[in-house]
This record gives sequence, structure tokens and C-alpha cells, in this order.
Amino acid sequence: MTAEPDVILINGPSSSGKSSVIEALRPMLERPYFVMSSDLLVDGGALPDLEGGYGLNTEWQSLRPAFFDGFHRAVAAMAHSGNPLIVEHVLEQEDWYEDCVRLLDGLDVLWIGVTAEADTLDERERARGDRSPGEGRSHLEGGVHDAVNYDLFLDTSDRTPAEVASQIASAVRRRSRSSQRG
Repeated sequence: MTAEPDVILINGPSSSGKSSVIEALRPMLERPYFVMSSDLLVDGGALPDLEGGYGLNTEWQSLRPAFFDGFHRAVAAMAHSGNPLIVEHVLEQEDWYEDCVRLLDGLDVLWIGVTAEADTLDERERARGDRSPGEGRSHLEGGVHDAVNYDLFLDTSDRTPAEVASQIASAVRRRSRSSQRG
């Protein structure tokens, strides 16, 4: 039986490499982890069609609080039901972090922060083509990391997703070994 965490929550600005890191990380772990991400819901068509898209759309701005409250509760429900999770998130607001801490209480959560230099984020957004220019930079400037107490914080600017994933997997193994001794 593994002592890997119940939840690995990876927080960082848009285009910091979270999805790529998760893809590289999953095969490095002993447990089969489910992935939960608000982007997966968006990409899967879960959101309503809004005239003019999302961005600064006022209708979307009025829907966002309930959407993210529901996302946080869904993450907690999945984890408390015994599903090991890797959660990809952009904790844009301090109260979102507080909600996640409260909702995930009683679970072993590994908090991972990923970041990249603002110019790197801009470059990645241009290459992706599916993000608003400056979105990642706005997350950095908005304090996406300010309120979070991380177990591990990594800069992805000059590292491949596999290198970052390897560091996370090493942290998981170190943590697992120490919990097995304790």
C-alpha cells in the first residue's frame, strides 16, 4: 500500500505548464490518479454558450463564483470518496485557497506551486493560441501564489515538464517514506 498523497494540488498562472507537468507526472506515481481541472470542464463543453465568449463577459463574471464553488466542492467530493486526485488550478482569489483547505480537510494534500517568468508566460500563450494575451501575466500580478502555503514551489521557465514532474515525484516519494516511518 502506498502512502502517496490523496490529493496533489498544482497551482499556478495560466501557461505555466501545469497540464504538461501533470501528463509527465502521472506515470511516475504508484497510484493511478484522476485529474480534475476547470480547463477540462471548459474544453469538454460543460460551460454554457455565452455570446462574446468568456474573458471579461459580464454574464460569465456573474456565473464564475458559483462555478468555482461547485468545482471546489466536486474536487472535495471526489477526493473524500477515495479517488486519488491531481488537481490543476489557478487560485485567483485568496478565498478559493481557503475554501480548498477547508473542503479538503482530513485528506493528505500535497500543495505544489508552479510559476514562470512573465515573458515566458507571454511567449507560451502566443504559441498556444488558445489563451488571451497577458492572462498568465495577470495571474502573476494578481497574486496567484500570495496566499498559498506550498510544500514545493517550482519555476518552469527553463525546465521541461518532465524535469518538473520528476521533482514533484521525488517530493512525493520523500513524503511517502517519512509518513511510513512516522
